[in-house]
Amino acid sequence: MPFTNDDKVIIRDLVLRENWGAKRILHAYPEKQWTLGGIKTLIRNIRDRNGDIERAVGSGRPRTVRMRTL
Repeated sequence: MPFTNDDKVIIRDLVLRENWGAKRILHAYPEKQWTLGGIKTLIRNIRDRNGDIERAVGSGRPRTVRMRTL
């Protein structure tokens, strides 16, 4: 399940201010149905980018080759 921006802000605050880990966050919000792997990935991205929760520029799939039309 993808995280909403509100979810990302909540997780960022818990990680940076309270120093919570993924399992503690997962058990604190059982109604959200987050996955442990998803939270771990988000935490790693938050820590690697100094608290930034947005996607990195160019992190998506590259465009396919375009054919020139005649």
